[in-house]
Amino acid sequence: MQAGETRAGLARQREVIRLAVGAKGLHCLEVVELHVSGTVAASHPDMLRIYSMISSGMIKGVVVADLDRLFRPDEPQSFAALQIFRDMGAKIYAGDTEYDLTTANGLLYSSIRSAIAGFELSLIKERMQGAKEAKRRAGKCPSSAVTMPLGIGYDRKEEKWHYTPDISSVKLLFERFDAGGVRNYSQLGREVGLCSASVKCILRNPIYTGWRVIDKKRGAKRKSVSGKLYRVKVARAESEVIRLKVLDGIISEECFQRVQAEMAITKFNFINEFRSNDTVNIGTGIAFCGCCGRPLYCVSGKCNEVRKKAGYYQCKAQHYSYKAQLGGCKQRNLNRDDLDEAIIKLASTILRSEEHLTSLLAESFQRSSEVVTPFAQVAPPSAQLDELSKRDKRLLEAYEAGAISVDELRQKREAIRQKRAAVEQATRSSSSKDKDELKAMARLVIKGARRFKALDDKGQKKKIIHELFSEIHVRHNQLVSFRFRPVALTAASPESAASTTILLPKPIQVGKEQATLPPGQRRCITCDEVKAQQEFYRNLNRCNPCRSKQERMRHEKRRAKAKSKQASPNQSTESQ
Repeated sequence: MQAGETRAGLARQREVIRLAVGAKGLHCLEVVELHVSGTVAASHPDMLRIYSMISSGMIKGVVVADLDRLFRPDEPQSFAALQIFRDMGAKIYAGDTEYDLTTANGLLYSSIRSAIAGFELSLIKERMQGAKEAKRRAGKCPSSAVTMPLGIGYDRKEEKWHYTPDISSVKLLFERFDAGGVRNYSQLGREVGLCSASVKCILRNPIYTGWRVIDKKRGAKRKSVSGKLYRVKVARAESEVIRLKVLDGIISEECFQRVQAEMAITKFNFINEFRSNDTVNIGTGIAFCGCCGRPLYCVSGKCNEVRKKAGYYQCKAQHYSYKAQLGGCKQRNLNRDDLDEAIIKLASTILRSEEHLTSLLAESFQRSSEVVTPFAQVAPPSAQLDELSKRDKRLLEAYEAGAISVDELRQKREAIRQKRAAVEQATRSSSSKDKDELKAMARLVIKGARRFKALDDKGQKKKIIHELFSEIHVRHNQLVSFRFRPVALTAASPESAASTTILLPKPIQVGKEQATLPPGQRRCITCDEVKAQQEFYRNLNRCNPCRSKQERMRHEKRRAKAKSKQASPNQSTESQ
């Protein structure tokens, strides 16, 4: 709502940025608008792309209206965003203020302003949560109408609770569960037009007896198995629990207790199966799409003939919750086992030896430094040496043409020789320093993952991989690059090593490498044979023989199930 047309927040920020760009004489490469809160701006995909552009040297600064628009540090690790600007010498222009983090004053002022922004955020949250808690204890509702249970409303003018017409659906659910004996949540949901999860929450809510009970609150941030961030609900202490009578109950206390007792003894197979599932998804949280830069979510697939779920990784832009908002992505879904195996192969390959990792890092940094940008102020050493050679050649040509004397020639050639020697010396010292830093970093990484090859447990391998890598980029069906986690490189402290994307000289294949098929032929996903297009029905991925075999198996299962149902009444009659 703060970005709405009736608000002036975005218009003010645009004007401040426009004036700052004009006053500083900056060359604006791109304008990025994020309609998100400042607390999550630092982790937004567009901001991660900007950090990548800074790390590669493509841009030399960022202009924002205020420093808290760039990020609001709510945790100590949030200050790591400033390290990228310091390592690359990039500046932050916040209105009329210019922060150069390579200087002591710039680092001090930016850290203080960022800490103040984080303190203001925590203060706002503290006041807001305190006011909400006071309203809850007074029997009032501090939240919006979206959070109301089904059939419950709240009049904000009179500050009173009331029932809405949807309360009839709630009455029907309790009657069908208690008196009707229906224990299937999906069936109850179909009768009133709700999902099974909503039915379960409604039957457990004591507000329909007139009592509002608040015994849970949001806890710390967690990452789900699919890679999503959320705040888990935790139980309140007994002194924090709120119990207030706010309505005349439409469900009696006896009926509500009977329903709770019956729900407590009802067991569900899918819950037991979920708790006993020991599946390890290695790519969760570190696998990112190489096409759009968004994270890959782990999604469970359907069961096959042996009742084993074939999970797969899906780009966030392709997920059903975000596809309409983000517009989809070209990245195809990847088999979970294939991607996990490729990540393990990547770790085993780069952790082979210190020499191999050092050469890989050096080659990647060299390719990154060769990126040509419009902001480069100093030419690379090779370009400087070429320019000095051209100047020396022009001096010789000028002497032969009689334009300069011998003394001038000797004087100017001596100056060129000295400059050439200085450039070569700087190149050798820089190369030696970089090589030492790369060796130190490689030694540290190898030391931390020395036990990786000897492990058989997939969960322990995942722990080591997540300690070493912060991102692994997957483009189509290949691992193309990765980033180390900054914590793993703290002792080595190479310049911008933690924020640099390490490019693999040879991408690692995810799954089997599919050869290019000739026109008019396709590959069956069941028998893995290449057949003519006529052997497939329309756009199905299974050939006709495999599809017929699958249909026969399904038909036999249906017949066996029907026979077992017919035999059940006969067996019960004989036992009687």
